[in-house]
Amino acid sequence: MKKNRPALCSPWSLLLFALCIAGRVSGQFSPVTLPAGLQPTESEMVVYQNNLMLVLQNAEHNSFSLHKYNGAVAAVPLPKGYNLYQDTQFEQLKDMLYFMPDRTTSTGRAELLRYDGATVTPIDIPDELIPRETIRLIGHTPFSYHDVLYIEAISLDSAIDDANPITHWIKYDGTSFSRMSLSFLYSCIRPWGPEVVSDKKLFNDKMYMRYYTYIGGRQIVIFDGVDVTLDFDSPHPDFIGEPGGCDMEVFNDLLYIPTFEPRPIDPIFEHGGLLNSYDGTTEEEVFIPSGLRYVKTTLEPYAGKLRGVMNDGSFFPQWYAYDGTNFTATPLPPGTRIYPGGDQRVYRCQLYIVLSTGSVIAPVYALYAYGDPLECAVLPAAVERIDIHAYARERDWCWTGIDVDWTLPTPCTPPCIDPLIRVALLDKPGQEVWSQMYDKPFQATYPVDDKQSFIATTAIGTQKVFQDFVVFDKELVPAGIEEVKLQMTSRDQKIQLNVATEKDVKVPFIIALQDADGKTLWQQKFTAPLATVVEVAAPQRGTTLRFMLDGSVTQVTSLSVFPNPASGNPSIEVGTNGAKLSTRLTITDFFGKTIYQKDVTAPVIIQPDLSQAPKGLYFINVAGPDGRVHRQTLVLK
Repeated sequence: MKKNRPALCSPWSLLLFALCIAGRVSGQFSPVTLPAGLQPTESEMVVYQNNLMLVLQNAEHNSFSLHKYNGAVAAVPLPKGYNLYQDTQFEQLKDMLYFMPDRTTSTGRAELLRYDGATVTPIDIPDELIPRETIRLIGHTPFSYHDVLYIEAISLDSAIDDANPITHWIKYDGTSFSRMSLSFLYSCIRPWGPEVVSDKKLFNDKMYMRYYTYIGGRQIVIFDGVDVTLDFDSPHPDFIGEPGGCDMEVFNDLLYIPTFEPRPIDPIFEHGGLLNSYDGTTEEEVFIPSGLRYVKTTLEPYAGKLRGVMNDGSFFPQWYAYDGTNFTATPLPPGTRIYPGGDQRVYRCQLYIVLSTGSVIAPVYALYAYGDPLECAVLPAAVERIDIHAYARERDWCWTGIDVDWTLPTPCTPPCIDPLIRVALLDKPGQEVWSQMYDKPFQATYPVDDKQSFIATTAIGTQKVFQDFVVFDKELVPAGIEEVKLQMTSRDQKIQLNVATEKDVKVPFIIALQDADGKTLWQQKFTAPLATVVEVAAPQRGTTLRFMLDGSVTQVTSLSVFPNPASGNPSIEVGTNGAKLSTRLTITDFFGKTIYQKDVTAPVIIQPDLSQAPKGLYFINVAGPDGRVHRQTLVLK
């Protein structure tokens, strides 16, 4: 089952940037070299462990094999006795990839296969869960939800004329199997006709599917992990399309559902051709110009548009892009045509599609990559250029200020907007101590004292919704970094990076590209000071650039005194980035005379006895193993 990708046109996601491999040209197609004699199939393409997983077929289109692609194609051997469907569907659960072998041609008895990146392992469903006399598996489209894999089955005692065949879900949590039986009100297949099961789509943290219901016809049913319910609250402007035609997809924060206009004399239209959009509350009919209708196709968001195959009156179906308002045909390489049965999948910022050549009777299928700079740009089309300069001059602990400058494309047409920039300081993730918004280029001084370090963030967005796109971790300044300059240009995959440090100090640090959930998509180590151009290659769209200290570096990260002013015995806390460090703590008076000195292992809190020290101003120095000295002032009263 396809995972939802971040919507490109939601209020803030238009503003997100993606870092990707350089060298893409607008609207460029490039053929993918496959092993000799092999062609793509109708199987789902899925990204797993930075590879694009493919099911390929021989020239006769009667033998299917598993492969992985990451610039070159490598075969993934299956256990002896197992074959694949020509339309194999994949599902990921707990870092494992699951799929079902062809039960009609395989001699192995297992009903499920698991791939861990190295080996494919058969997994046998216990016979008591699917007794051959009463229950059989239906289809081969497992789906996962809340760390459980589900496989559909039906009761064999459901006669062909029953109102609804009884549906069961075989559940697998990665260790053990169980079975969940659904109400007779819902069935995964219709009581007559082809046994085609529904696609499933995760939307608003619930699983949506097109099941046959007791009220007749396909309806949208919703699974929340416990109950399966009918979406009664959302009347459908049209009839829900039968599975096997156009698939459901999430785009622009809306769920798109295939629909059709009933034509008794032409039942093929039951597979769809039209679309409804659903926002979680109501459905609306999508206006599709007369003469355009979707055919059997997957839908895939890419570069701000929803891609799919449509009939437009041409001899062959055409590849169309929908931006939420308009439908536009995309010209294909000469001599090729889109293969409606093929899948579409975004991988490393390119969209992989299946094209065909040759005659209709004996087609030859080929895998192509389609690139659009909007998908791989360092910055969104919302702005043309942005410069960020964060600095911490003459401070031991914290960022002192930031300069942000940007320009807009000319002319500024959608998705270009005049953005707001929001900068903030955080004591820890999710805990802000200060923030400010700006609607034009600015220079800001952070209103903080020099007693602790902070996380510094820069976000771009609208009045209501912001997304962090650069984050500087709090450990960078204590390590010796004094300033960071970033210069990024829209639709350029490169970043000009300058990082300055204290004199004679070298600081290893990491730049990571993360998605909206904080998952790291790409990272690379650097050593400051430096001035360089950074090129980033990521398997999918990112949202945030995070600068952080190399985890292998051990250092003192904080020095604090409380209370301050103090009388007698203050508490002095020396913090580190998690490691135990040998440090020397020294307290001197205003004239440089040492009144206290002790070797301590940080992190530590100590309470030196200063009850005999005169009132006045004192200086606390902590020297770490790296030779850097961190300072703090103390007032005794």
